[in-house]
Amino acid sequence: MIEKNFKGKKKQFYINLVMLAYRQAKNGHRNQLRKDKVRYFEHCKSVSLIIMLEFKVYLAKAIIAGFLHDIKEDQFILSWWDIKYIFKESIRFALWIITKDKNKDYYFGILNVPKRYWWIILVKLADRLHNMRDILKQSKKFMLKQLRETEKIYPNLLDVFETKVPRKYRHLPDYIRGELEFACNKIRKKLGMPRSIAFKRVK
Repeated sequence: MIEKNFKGKKKQFYINLVMLAYRQAKNGHRNQLRKDKVRYFEHCKSVSLIIMLEFKVYLAKAIIAGFLHDIKEDQFILSWWDIKYIFKESIRFALWIITKDKNKDYYFGILNVPKRYWWIILVKLADRLHNMRDILKQSKKFMLKQLRETEKIYPNLLDVFETKVPRKYRHLPDYIRGELEFACNKIRKKLGMPRSIAFKRVK
């Protein structure tokens, strides 16, 4: 499915890299389950599918980072050297930015990526969007934690994304804002809370 949707959009070299990232992620997360007992790899695949099929962004770097975005945080199949050697420095940098580490300010790094790395923010937004859509069967405590974090951090992240995204994709910040707001409101309804105002623009 991934290769079929990517064909015709990029040269075969980039298709091969995307499929290599697919296989590495599938192998790296093969014994790992999410809280709902679904294979963790399904989340990684869903993030890349959101980037391609929903956002209509066929940038190989973004799709590769979508597959591998949790590979260093949760698994050890690839070293940083491996990532740089196989996928080049831009992917190593992207994964370093979006890998949580107690020794760095995680969201500060994402907010301050150079403009040419706008696609790193896109990957993080796709990651959060999938998580928020896929959370309704989790505990109320976990839903509330994710809801509060999303409403606190992601409106600002979207504002920054809007200043960095290429003109071709200028519609994406508003689209993603609407989708995150919709997902948050579904969670709020399940928790018996009023509708979100976090994503409303201040006039």
